[in-house]
Amino acid sequence: MDLKLQKLRESGLPRLLLQVRRGFLSRVKADMQQRDGFPFNSLTGSALPFIDVGGTRLTELSKKMGISKQATSKTVRELESLGLVVQSKLEGDQRKNMIEFTPEGISYMKKLHASIKKAEIELAHQIGEAEFEQLRCILRKSLDFYQSMH
Repeated sequence: MDLKLQKLRESGLPRLLLQVRRGFLSRVKADMQQRDGFPFNSLTGSALPFIDVGGTRLTELSKKMGISKQATSKTVRELESLGLVVQSKLEGDQRKNMIEFTPEGISYMKKLHASIKKAEIELAHQIGEAEFEQLRCILRKSLDFYQSMH
């Protein structure tokens, strides 16, 4: 085994970010399941954060998620089958689809954000409040940097 390569992989930022995300979402999922059995899976975890409360156009959702319009349409249909979103045509341009939360979707999002807040509090207690806020700041600056490149 190439130990140098293995060490690079273990300390690489992409892997660390993915592992932290997986651990964080695992805590969120466990809390959501305790809340009357609300489902939380890769579908809800990967798509819902990109849908604005006031609705998001399908093409914009595709861009935010970084996937094709076809894959986004499939994801939206699955979210519709869960009763979390509805898809409608935009007034004035019947070619464009708007994705909006249903009342059930809004209720779900409120419960989801309560679980997210709980996981954030747990992490802040573990690493320290100041470090947690520093982490949030660093992630925000990193996001701003990458978004400015597009």
